[in-house]
Amino acid sequence: TVNQFSGESKPVTLRLDVQEMIRGLKDVIIGMKAGGKRRALIPPEVGYIEESLQPVPEEFGPRRSLLSHAKEPLVFEVQLLKVL
Repeated sequence: TVNQFSGESKPVTLRLDVQEMIRGLKDVIIGMKAGGKRRALIPPEVGYIEESLQPVPEEFGPRRSLLSHAKEPLVFEVQLLKVL
């Protein structure tokens, strides 16, 4: 994730075999290779539709902030560092 205020980036570990990830983001990551980059526009219906979904950007604070954007498209810039 990249902090929108400081510009600092911090890798996030995401598991593809769990249900807690945004479905649209999972669709983007599947098929990527280490070092690959993608930019994705994720429609609201496959975005933050439930409170338990990941990833949660640290700068959003409480979960209710993300849910207030549940009807908006999401933009993700993904760089796959490595596959574990």
